[in-house]
Amino acid sequence: MIGRFNFWFEDAVTLRIDNIAKEIKELKEKIQDIEQEINEHKENSMDFDENGRPSESYLDLFSELGGLHYEIDFLSEQRLSIEEMKLVCLYKNFEILMKEIIISSFPDADVDKLFKWDNLKTFFKSYGMLIGDIKNHNLIDQLRVVNNNIKHSNIIDEKVERANIVEFEYKDKYDCECLSEFYDRVRNEPIKFLEYLAKKIIEYLFVFDEERIDKIASQYGGRMGKETAIKFAEALIKKCT
Repeated sequence: MIGRFNFWFEDAVTLRIDNIAKEIKELKEKIQDIEQEINEHKENSMDFDENGRPSESYLDLFSELGGLHYEIDFLSEQRLSIEEMKLVCLYKNFEILMKEIIISSFPDADVDKLFKWDNLKTFFKSYGMLIGDIKNHNLIDQLRVVNNNIKHSNIIDEKVERANIVEFEYKDKYDCECLSEFYDRVRNEPIKFLEYLAKKIIEYLFVFDEERIDKIASQYGGRMGKETAIKFAEALIKKCT
């Protein structure tokens, strides 16, 4: 099941991100050329009339310069939206696989109530599994709070600030670079988390060592009479044969 986790959105947008970077680079090179032309015009007295007014060709350079800066801003906003969606899709894939794991392992679970992180932690705790003990739990939690934030605003909120995420330190707003760096750092963490969780679930469902058997016996032993315990043991044996 974990093998179904994929990066389809990343695959779909990588070429576009590369093209945006290339387009911005070319636009910045044009800006440098125009700025050089402007400096040359400033040094040429022929580009100004006797009243000091600049020629049309000189003014056209500033107009062109403004257009290039506008285009760079447009492309940067486009890339920012893509970087945001990469993180949203990454976390959504994590949620989908988590839901499938729970449904297949605990058919009676009400999964619609488990997309709140605290509810999820409480659910697994009831089965003796502590989400907080999973090695990369903090990274998944970082992805969660960033996902929740960027779906509503590009202003970094208090929850993200409290998470002390290195890519967003000293920033008030998200930008392409910090989101891309954060994505690259957490990209493979959902798979690691789900693999470890699946292992713990398998242990819970199918591994019964002496310590666990004794614990289960203690839980029921104080609530059953001898005859009931014998019937329970006989019924269990029938189910296992």
